[in-house]
Formats: sequence, C-alpha cells, structure tokens
Amino acid sequence: MDYKRRKDFVLVNMEIKDIETETTPDFRKTNRPPRAYQSRFYMRSGGTRGEKVRVCNDFFTKTLLVSRYFLKNAIEFADKATGCYTGSDRRGVHESPNKISDDRKQKVMDHIESYPFWVPNKKSKTRYLHQSLTIKKMFDAYKEKCFTENTKNININYYYKVFHDNFQILFLANPEPKKGWGLLRSNPNISHFTGNEAGGYWIDSKGNKLDISSIDPTRSLNVSQPNLLTNEIKPSSFTLDQFASTSDVSVSNLCNNAALILPLKTLLNQQSSISMLRPTVFGNTSISADPVNL
Repeated sequence: MDYKRRKDFVLVNMEIKDIETETTPDFRKTNRPPRAYQSRFYMRSGGTRGEKVRVCNDFFTKTLLVSRYFLKNAIEFADKATGCYTGSDRRGVHESPNKISDDRKQKVMDHIESYPFWVPNKKSKTRYLHQSLTIKKMFDAYKEKCFTENTKNININYYYKVFHDNFQILFLANPEPKKGWGLLRSNPNISHFTGNEAGGYWIDSKGNKLDISSIDPTRSLNVSQPNLLTNEIKPSSFTLDQFASTSDVSVSNLCNNAALILPLKTLLNQQSSISMLRPTVFGNTSISADPVNL
C-alpha cells in the first residue's frame, strides 16, 4: 500500500468533528489552547457483517503501526468535501546536512590513488601498498593535506569506508618480520606478498611503471619526493664557519638552516649549536638572563 492509500485508509476509519462548545478559560485545567477538532477512531469487526467498532486512539495507532504525527498530517491535508488525502510524500526530499558531497569523496579517492602501488604481474586486479603504510597513516597525510589547503576533511571512519568499498587494495607483508608477526598474519588487509617477488613492479594510478630507486613508496606522488639516488644535502646559501663572527648571523638564517647547524646527536654538536644561537638570539645579555643556562 503506497503512502496516499495509507492516508486514505486512516481517514476512512476516522470521524472528525469541529468543537461545538469550548471550555471557558476559567474552567480550564491547563494553559494550552483548546482543541480545534474532535476525532473518533473505528475498526471493522471480524464478523461477517463487518461492523465498525469504536476504539481508542492507542488501540488504533498500535494496530495500524502508525504514529500520532501520521494521523495529524492526514487530518491536516484532508479534503473536507471528499475526505481524501491531498498532501504528498515529502520524505527524502530535503538533502541531509551531514551528507558528504561527491566532490569531497572524489578528493579522498584521489588521495588514495596518489600512492605508488606494487603489482605482482600485469593481470593482477589487486594492488598492494608498501608494508610500512597503514590506513591510519594515509588518513593523517590526507588530513594534513586538507589543513594546508584550508579545506574541511572527512572523518576517519568514512576514509576507511571509501578505502574498502571503492578499491581492491592490500598491504605488502614485512619481508623481515619481527616478534609477534603471527598475529598480523590474521589481518585480512595484509597479503602474503612482500614486494620482493620476481616479476613484480611498482606503478602509479594510471598504470605507468615507476622506478622504486627514485621515489619513496610510503609517500604520495602528489607531494615532493626526496631524491633517493644520492644522500647528499642540497647546497644552501648559508654555511657554518666555526671561526667566523656570529654578529652577522641572523635568526632567520639559523631557523631556515636548522637541519644543518643543529644536529644534536653528539655533545660536541650541541655545544657548537648553543654557541651559535646564544649571541644571535639573546645578544649581549648576561649569562644569568640566558635561558640556556637557567
């Protein structure tokens, strides 16, 4: 039974009358406005004559599995001349405010597609991501990307849903498993491939082969990839001379070249870095006011 026929059935088994006499305000027990109409409910008996039997509102709604709002809407849009329902089904017409648009979903799919994939052969329909990646790490990278672009990101649950529903992707197994690797073997998202099998190769989302020696498979191809062919540091306009004067060294140069002048792995490097930063940042202040010595 469609929506309008259900409304018509309810209206046929109801008797609606206008209020003839209203209770004066002095005799009302509450401050609510008086009723606009009086309704009576009827149900057909199970006998051969099918007589209508008057029932209460609770019996009527529970028997037909309808709510009082269903009855209120039927009475509101009932035609007084014919008694038929003149309204329309307005369910599902408005757009949900929490619905994620297709553009935002496509942005998530493009981010997942931006990672390098490993395939065992050209006929494989399943693609494999690097073993050090996880869906959580990929979501963190996506969230950081949205933050830099000043756009709103989706939540992690929807990211998981898009990953599993729209892609046939697994993660490579660790070629050098650690202790407790047996528990990860039960993970359905981890394959039995390690990425070192003969015949396998790395590709992008369009199927183009990639040189694994020149890219980082744990990072998206849309971001700047580090040069893995050489481990040399790119030359900088600022060089550190331990015998040079520190008066010409600016704070901006120190911050921009922090990776070169602050390798705090050894005690000697720490002392050298502090000797460079103290006169530049704190000037000619006394040693007692130097936060480094506090």
